[in-house]
Amino acid sequence: MNFVLYIQGIENGFYTYSSDNQRYCVGDHVWVNFRSAKKIGIILYEDMASNHEFKINKILGKVEEQLPYSCDLIKLFLWIKKYYLCNFGDVIGVSRPKDIKISYSKRIIFNKGIIPMNKNE
Repeated sequence: MNFVLYIQGIENGFYTYSSDNQRYCVGDHVWVNFRSAKKIGIILYEDMASNHEFKINKILGKVEEQLPYSCDLIKLFLWIKKYYLCNFGDVIGVSRPKDIKISYSKRIIFNKGIIPMNKNE
């Protein structure tokens, strides 16, 4: 399956990348090789064309530290880019606060009460 991606920091268009499995969704942040450098791309939509006159590189993997954009938000970003004739990077740049820090933590919640093993527990 082929996807059209925006590569962060590259403002001159969108690029097509492929994936052997379908575990990627629109809005996901993915790792790709771009001009011999590892960069982050955002999946914008699926490419339905079957024949391309250029080589299509593979997506390396999903960026786990980034929250994905929703499909509706990606559609809105593409509309803003087209309507206001601006770079997609500018639209993405103003979509989230600049100094936002995202951290993950694991939390375990037991559904049933814990039965103590002895009086001290």
